Amino acid sequence: FEFTAPQFLRWSLEVLQSLVVLASVIIGFWLVRVSKNAHVLKPVMKYSPLGAVGWYFVPVAWWLKPFEAVSEIWDASSPKPSKRADRLLLAWWGCFVVSTFIASYGSFSGAGGWLTFVAHLLGVATTALFIVVVRTLGRMQREKHGVWLAAGQPVAPPSGPLQGIAQGGW
Repeated sequence: FEFTAPQFLRWSLEVLQSLVVLASVIIGFWLVRVSKNAHVLKPVMKYSPLGAVGWYFVPVAWWLKPFEAVSEIWDASSPKPSKRADRLLLAWWGCFVVSTFIASYGSFSGAGGWLTFVAHLLGVATTALFIVVVRTLGRMQREKHGVWLAAGQPVAPPSGPLQGIAQGGW
């Protein structure tokens, strides 16, 4: 069985699109879990676990609200309280917003090639930074969990952000 170039390209794009959808669903579950963990650490928060995900689907608000939700989760999870977002979060969200804006502008303006290339480079940077955010947030929540256990707290969050998925908690 052989593919022609257009068939192979179409098939490749369909596979890539499916992987992006799958990754988005996993990220959504992860975001709900770390938000639930943060709510145990700090019960009064502005954004609910579902709200942390839901703002990605609200036109115009998605430019800022998801960042605010993740920043709130970050602050509640941090062993060292801080009133401002960490530089890592700012770099991740900045790359995300700029890459999305450039990709949209490039596709609508017909500017084409070089803008698409820049958007893809920023997309790669966004992904790399998001992996660091996930790992750092998981580490911070595990550290805070250890502090809670050592202090004899009656309720403690799960030891890892994906523990609920592994134990069938969804």
